[in-house]
Amino acid sequence: MSAGVPGLYPCRVCGDNATGFHYGVLCCEGCKGFFFRTIRGNKQYRQCKNPSKCLILQSNRNRCRFCRMQRCLDVGMSYEAVKMGRWTKADHRGLKPTLVTKALHHDDLILTVYSAFAKACSNHNNQLNNEPSLEIGGSFFIRNGILFATAFAKQLKDFTSLGRDVQHKQIKTAIIEMSVLFEEVRLKTAGSEDCTIYSRKTENSVITVIRNKGKKLTQKLMSLNLTQAELSLLLAVILFCSDRHCSDTADCKKLEWIEESLLSALKYQLVFNHTKHLGFLPQIIEFICCLRGLTIQFLDDILRFNGTYRI
Repeated sequence: MSAGVPGLYPCRVCGDNATGFHYGVLCCEGCKGFFFRTIRGNKQYRQCKNPSKCLILQSNRNRCRFCRMQRCLDVGMSYEAVKMGRWTKADHRGLKPTLVTKALHHDDLILTVYSAFAKACSNHNNQLNNEPSLEIGGSFFIRNGILFATAFAKQLKDFTSLGRDVQHKQIKTAIIEMSVLFEEVRLKTAGSEDCTIYSRKTENSVITVIRNKGKKLTQKLMSLNLTQAELSLLLAVILFCSDRHCSDTADCKKLEWIEESLLSALKYQLVFNHTKHLGFLPQIIEFICCLRGLTIQFLDDILRFNGTYRI
């Protein structure tokens, strides 16, 4: 780990401890040196085959040099930048310390959740290609959420290690929240501009109300321009929510610990990815609470309407 100031601020490229402003950006010694060597040596890296770019974290920053360089450029690093150098006493006084202290503590969890999210999305797209009828009718909204939530959960070892009854209850009671958020994530990933208010004759009126209310909630959330890694962590927070009437004491404690770890990792990513991040987490918590309100209000209706589906 770079010899920065522990807990002060993360490197904008990889999340390691920043040692100061280098090439116009708060970054660590490792990314400063990588950027310098790339520009000075005029290096050209083989283009990455990952269409959505690799997730660059401290633990895997040397794995894909192409995406690491793209990350450097995306956060604003420039060889001509004037302000360079390590932290000064004035810098210490000018920046408020954050709670981010150990990037590696979060890396494994973030990579695991992001990988599970990517695989679940891929599996979901394959199912849609094989069953185009899923796109027809109002049942698609909930069926979509069930398919994704199940695929996502199966990729997470922490979830599959829970008791079967707990797994079933977590997915069943989160299905409205997962459906609402995943629909918006799916549209964003596909680049769709479908922002219409839903009113389909083939759609159950309760689902229409949920989709319309959910759309209003998610529009505010999407204005934060969260990354796919952050959205995957948010979906995981919803899935592992610890207050869904879990009856097993051991599993309840495990859910609480996982939920806390996921929120901590999400906060770390918000600080890491956004310069104006201070109001983001409260807005996300408010969004989760509002989504929970939809579950409280409509879950029984949805379970009756979707009695033909195995949730």
